[in-house]
Amino acid sequence: MNTLQNALLIGLTLLTAAPVLAEENEAAKKDLAALQGEWTMVSGSADGQPMPDEMRKQMKRVCKGDETTTTMNGQVFFKAKITLDPSKKPKTIDYQMTEGFTKGKTQLGIYELDGDTFKSCFAKPGAERPSDFTSQPGEGRTLSVWKREKPAASAPAKSDVAVLQGTWKGRVIQDNPEHPCSLTISGSNYDFRDDADSNVWYKGTFTLREDTTPRQYIALINECPFPRYVGKTSMAIYRVEDGTLTLTAYEPGNSEVPTAFDATDAARIEVKKKNP
Repeated sequence: MNTLQNALLIGLTLLTAAPVLAEENEAAKKDLAALQGEWTMVSGSADGQPMPDEMRKQMKRVCKGDETTTTMNGQVFFKAKITLDPSKKPKTIDYQMTEGFTKGKTQLGIYELDGDTFKSCFAKPGAERPSDFTSQPGEGRTLSVWKREKPAASAPAKSDVAVLQGTWKGRVIQDNPEHPCSLTISGSNYDFRDDADSNVWYKGTFTLREDTTPRQYIALINECPFPRYVGKTSMAIYRVEDGTLTLTAYEPGNSEVPTAFDATDAARIEVKKKNP
């Protein structure tokens, strides 16, 4: 076979192998991602001897990136770098021990992942990889089953709509002079009053966009003494910091959204919630 034929054969072999290697790499990444987090031991045995329940209950493992840490009663039992090969049957796992009584050694194992359950069987350092999930006396194998710890349910974040409820008092900052104002929010309804001029007021409904930066306050004007503004929408941005609500809005009917709280050609109010 000449040089050109050899090169073509090698090239074809690499092209055929590349998708397979990529697929295997993705499978390993997927399983490693599934191992992340905190786990508690369901059962364990070493050299064929079941782990006592009191000891088992103290065992935890945390996987972060490609490193796993197993603790007993809060003390590090061992740490190891993980290498997975889910293309094998059974799937294989290698521990390169970085901390613990077998530090610097490699342990070969097999594993299964089923949702929130992880099962592994490891040979002792220097021994051949297990071919099944058993641990018999004299073999030096460790067999364990782990369950993923579910994170404690946290209280749902308080929506800004709930935070804004009530009556706010402060000032309008637009040209000069500044003048007092009040804003009352009940549900999705608002009532804005210029306390220096009883002829300036707005009523309507609003929605919030809390997923933007800055967050947006979108007010529909249902009633006001200015016919040209009735039925129009006022686009505003808002923030609540240290008990102060700041709103910056363009003229009703302008579809643009302010990008800064000191935007030119915009009205800004700064109000604090009135004590009930």
